[in-house]
Amino acid sequence: MDEQEYRQKLNELEWRQDDLRREKRRQEETEDIYWDIKGHIRELIKTLPEHWEAPEYDRIIECFEEDLFCNFRRIEQEFEEEKVRIEKERNTLIIEEDTCRQEYQKQAIREEEKQ
Repeated sequence: MDEQEYRQKLNELEWRQDDLRREKRRQEETEDIYWDIKGHIRELIKTLPEHWEAPEYDRIIECFEEDLFCNFRRIEQEFEEEKVRIEKERNTLIIEEDTCRQEYQKQAIREEEKQ
């Protein structure tokens, strides 16, 4: 690996790191929006029984809450899985970068020893 290949590889790794940072930021922004929506829905649900007195409405609201919060748990699990995936990819990139540097340094030492 000559210096040009080394620099090119480091640039590619840096671009991938940048992409990963953007992806993580988008994921965090999406999660923030999700938590805002979830909070608003919880507040809205709290107000519904005040307007309806019929028992059948209580059951409808209860089913809606169960469905909704089951979906919330699924979405939260997806957020966690995405965080883990991004972190694993980030760690892989760090290892690749270290390996690239070590390989370049070893080659530079060999070249120096030849001279």
